[in-house]
Amino acid sequence: MLLQLFSLFKGVGMLFSIGCLVYLFVGKNAVLKQRLLLPFFVVSSAQVVGTAYFTQGLIVALVMAAIAAFISQLFMRTLKICQPCGRIVNDYRGNVPDVCPSCQTSVNRDGVASVSV
Repeated sequence: MLLQLFSLFKGVGMLFSIGCLVYLFVGKNAVLKQRLLLPFFVVSSAQVVGTAYFTQGLIVALVMAAIAAFISQLFMRTLKICQPCGRIVNDYRGNVPDVCPSCQTSVNRDGVASVSV
């Protein structure tokens, strides 16, 4: 029963995760992108941890939960979104430029991206 419930969650969660990823790269609304980051990481991490639990067991799932939490908070701290145009300004190495490549406004490099629930 629990495996069937998780399979349903994983199917719906995959649709949500794919939709969030598409919107993060295509969407223009910076505020909505920042609001979607936390639910995206929570759902994606729950899928990874659940899959690890049902395939490898509890110990591996706990280790994966710790790794997923670390990676999620690392990405949320380093990801920068341009407020006027909504573009993700990090390059493929994670460096943040001084100005946005698309709208040429200065990028706020201080602090953490504000994520509200």
